Amino acid sequence: MLVLISTSAMAEWVEVAESEAGTFIAYAESATIQKTDNIVHMLVLIDYKTAQTDASKPYMSKLGIRKYDCKEKQNQADIKTLYSNNMGGGKHVGIIGSRPWLPVSQGNTTELLWKFACRK
Repeated sequence: MLVLISTSAMAEWVEVAESEAGTFIAYAESATIQKTDNIVHMLVLIDYKTAQTDASKPYMSKLGIRKYDCKEKQNQADIKTLYSNNMGGGKHVGIIGSRPWLPVSQGNTTELLWKFACRK
């Protein structure tokens, strides 16, 4: 099991990508990257420019561990925590459950995060 001792306040975030629509910026915490064989675990923060309303309460950022399969070019998001303020600040306002492994599509933010994690 991967255990991370890092909070958004302590983390040193590296900007990896901005969404095509300019609605969010994706950050990675490079000190949290752990690689086992072809699988990389990395703490990812998505920081929105406007409040998101697809959860029970509005949120401005979400923080979670993502897994990347560097060989098969796939990714999986573990449980993500939603925060009321930018950069993982403010109150914890919800959780989004994990999702299954999915292929990394070409030319989007997920691909840029995969490249960063896998150093491609």
